[in-house]
Amino acid sequence: MGIVGVNRSPQYVSFEGRRKFVTDGKKYKHPSQEAAEAECRLNALVRPSLDELVLLRFEATNRPPYPFAWVDETEMAIEYSASLLRIAREYEARF
Repeated sequence: MGIVGVNRSPQYVSFEGRRKFVTDGKKYKHPSQEAAEAECRLNALVRPSLDELVLLRFEATNRPPYPFAWVDETEMAIEYSASLLRIAREYEARF
């Protein structure tokens, strides 16, 4: 099972050592610009190797006041719950 968080924030600050890079949408892409491609890669390259892959879509920055929100909390809860149920059933079938 894999659980992967995918940030869809419109802005973010990356840190490399003491250097920081604020996303600008051009040279430094915003998480929201890269999220769809990241999900496609995860589905194509990772999902086939796992029994379950849950993608948790959220928006968060690492700047005060550190806002966080689920992109679609209801959908996320349904997908996560369904995944846990499938895992429990598979566990029971195997053991």
